[in-house]
Amino acid sequence: MTLTNQGTDPIPHFNLGRLAACLAVVTASIGVMAPIADANDKTNAEKAEKVGQVEKGSGALAPAKAAPAAPCADRTFAKVFSAWHDNALYTLAGDGDFESQAAGWTLKGPASIVADSPPFLLGPALGASSLELAAGASAVSPPICVERGFKSFRFAARSVSADRGVLRVQVLYAGGKKKSPRRVRARAEWAPTRKVSLSQGLFHVRRHGSTEIQLRFTASAATVRIDDVYVDPFHRR
Repeated sequence: MTLTNQGTDPIPHFNLGRLAACLAVVTASIGVMAPIADANDKTNAEKAEKVGQVEKGSGALAPAKAAPAAPCADRTFAKVFSAWHDNALYTLAGDGDFESQAAGWTLKGPASIVADSPPFLLGPALGASSLELAAGASAVSPPICVERGFKSFRFAARSVSADRGVLRVQVLYAGGKKKSPRRVRARAEWAPTRKVSLSQGLFHVRRHGSTEIQLRFTASAATVRIDDVYVDPFHRR
């Protein structure tokens, strides 16, 4: 039977049983989707925790991978070896002039600070101290921040013994790697050494990142004094 409303179109008769069945199906679907969504949320959260994206307790996001170290802090650069036809810009290693009693350096064997220094000017003023290494003694510098392009280092040295002194110079890299030692001969008078390569290919530093190295000096023959340890970051003007 069809009901009519005077002046309007007929109003269809609804099958109440069919409507009830449809509602039951919709309700059941919602009930199934809710636990699936909860399970997906839990799985996604677990994955995020595994890759380091979720920081427990704060709800803040953390980087999935450790960010590379920031560039080195600003330092003073100067053409300290220009008198020897070397126009590179150098920066002094930590207490590389030994005016602070080898602060931060690790000394082994018969090594000591002595009242002797090169008569020529390298830094802002003439120094008064240097590091003396008797045969077998060694010294390791404090960590030195380096970036891509740090090329070499250089220092002043002289032999104290009658025999010509010989130094074994080595670069120590982050992670425990070591550069093969280089032999540097010292004369009887103070003089700048030749450049020694830092082998920057072993830094494994990303662009705009940095890492740390250390320098090891070992007297392998006679007694040697060293002073004014400078690093060349390949800057040019």
